Amino acid sequence: MASFVAAQYRWKVVLKTDGSPSPVTGPSIAAGITVKAKAVDPSTIAFSVQSSGNAFNTNTLTVSDGGKTLSWTSQAPGNTATASVYRKQ
Repeated sequence: MASFVAAQYRWKVVLKTDGSPSPVTGPSIAAGITVKAKAVDPSTIAFSVQSSGNAFNTNTLTVSDGGKTLSWTSQAPGNTATASVYRKQ
């Protein structure tokens, strides 16, 4: 399991990496928002954000071999994927 917390938005989700839905909680989160995550390999998690069971965003997080970078690819249906790379300081 992995936890995501976005303090600035005041939401949290505890991901189960078996593909089952995990509820997103917080005062600004609409009812029925969940995240389904699956461990692809030891360094990669694929997940989708869903509203009432319908995916509106798919994502992949990958940690580099040395643990120095986190790559995040995100795509909403019908849109071009975006990629971000975060470096450990």
